[in-house]
Amino acid sequence: MIIKNHIKIIISFVLIAILAITIYLISDRSDDDVNTGGEPQGEIYFELYDEFQTLVIDETLSFYEEDNLFTLLNRNYDLVCANGDYEPDDSCSYRFLYGRIILGIEEVDSDWYSTVLSVYINDNLSTKGVSLTELSNGDNITIRKSHINE
Repeated sequence: MIIKNHIKIIISFVLIAILAITIYLISDRSDDDVNTGGEPQGEIYFELYDEFQTLVIDETLSFYEEDNLFTLLNRNYDLVCANGDYEPDDSCSYRFLYGRIILGIEEVDSDWYSTVLSVYINDNLSTKGVSLTELSNGDNITIRKSHINE
């Protein structure tokens, strides 16, 4: 019986360690202060569409080694992110486990409940959030405001 309790304790510690490592690996650990003093690592083509599918932004943006999609957009545009209650936050200071949630870019904004900003990388819907999206030279990144039921 004592051996069984020891085995249960060991298994519990192992499972807790595996859980902690998993959370660490999938969480947003990106740095907000990207060093922009060096040479750019590449360029991406960025498009932003509003709810009427009107092209609002159509630009080529240079990115740096430590950049992810959030840091690149934050450096170039006025963003509104979600706080812990999914309410608009101009500071974009709140980080969810998987990073930040963008509710607005320039004049295109969503409310998270009925509309969202969907991210497409090279015409494929992204499965990662903006904080975890790594950039590659030549990527075509499109963000579209869409209704939840679409």
